[in-house]
Amino acid sequence: MLWQINKNEENNIQNQLLNNNPLKLSKILVIVEEDRHISYYKCILHRFNVRFCNINHINTGANTLSLQSADVCILCCNKKLKSFYKLLKYIKNLEAQKVRVPSVIFIAKKHDVNYIEHAYKHGADLYLTKPFNQNILVAEIHHLIERKADYMNSMEMKESFLAMVTHDLKTPVNASILAFNLLMNNEVQEESDRQEIMSQIFSSVKYSKLMIDNILTRSKIENGKLEVVKRMICLKKLVCECIRQIEFLSNDKKQPVNLHCNASEIKIMADEMEMSRVILNLMSNAVEYAPFGTNIDIELYQDEQAAHFSITNTGPGINLKNPNDVFDKYISYAKKHKKVGTGLGLYVAKETILAHGGSISVKSSANNFTTFQFSIPNN
Repeated sequence: MLWQINKNEENNIQNQLLNNNPLKLSKILVIVEEDRHISYYKCILHRFNVRFCNINHINTGANTLSLQSADVCILCCNKKLKSFYKLLKYIKNLEAQKVRVPSVIFIAKKHDVNYIEHAYKHGADLYLTKPFNQNILVAEIHHLIERKADYMNSMEMKESFLAMVTHDLKTPVNASILAFNLLMNNEVQEESDRQEIMSQIFSSVKYSKLMIDNILTRSKIENGKLEVVKRMICLKKLVCECIRQIEFLSNDKKQPVNLHCNASEIKIMADEMEMSRVILNLMSNAVEYAPFGTNIDIELYQDEQAAHFSITNTGPGINLKNPNDVFDKYISYAKKHKKVGTGLGLYVAKETILAHGGSISVKSSANNFTTFQFSIPNN
């Protein structure tokens, strides 16, 4: 008996895996050596979108296209092992050319280590030997499709992240180029204007460095290597320096950045560089999402337990069920508002504040305001 068939068990497993599941739309390409096997695969894969092809016809243009558009390809081999190995090699070459290729399940009668190794070497994701349990095949298809979807989502996320970072870096770089052109062409006569332009260039470069540092810090966080070197610093002074660094963005949108702090100084034990990055990330977000000509308000105070920082801007707010989700890696509310933002800065800010033993949160009201606040303990 070539196949192990238990119809009731098969239907039960398939219903569990496929009902109410987008896998129903998954494309399965079955390449057979003998057409008599087609009816069998039609029976067990009827809930999928299945196409069939004979190994002798796979080299036609239409069938090659079907191969590239499939999610899973099942190779049902009997005697023509060389033809199927050749097809596996072809699929692997397509993948090297960054062409979308399916996951491959290789099914053969040979239960031999050399055959199995050869199949995996040429790109098979799974090797099954006849006879096999149908439920295993359905479950493995389910697993391969989910794994491929996770991989594609991961690659798409990385590409999107790279595009966003590149786009964000254009703003300060372009600002610096324009400012340098003014200076090089002697279009600025007044010394005070020249000094202001040089200051804007310096701010733009430091903002670019902030984004690069965010990427490096993310790598440290993920590798468990983020270290904070604490020393006594004045938080108020640090905030004032960050306001000056962000001026090239706020001035461009006519957004006054107002600091509200009654204390002459607020001292905490913290890593100055890392805290500066947190504050700049929060300020740049506030400027980016606030409408033209609106105020950015910063409140800074210290009580017996901790030093407290908050920054508020008017604007669209955060349209998330839990606004604090914006601190998760790669989460960004930029897309909804047709802006570019990686969400990386908020992730870095959260991890840095936690590393200082502090807390960070956000409050937001739709089409009204957004407030980010953090606290750093005094000790």
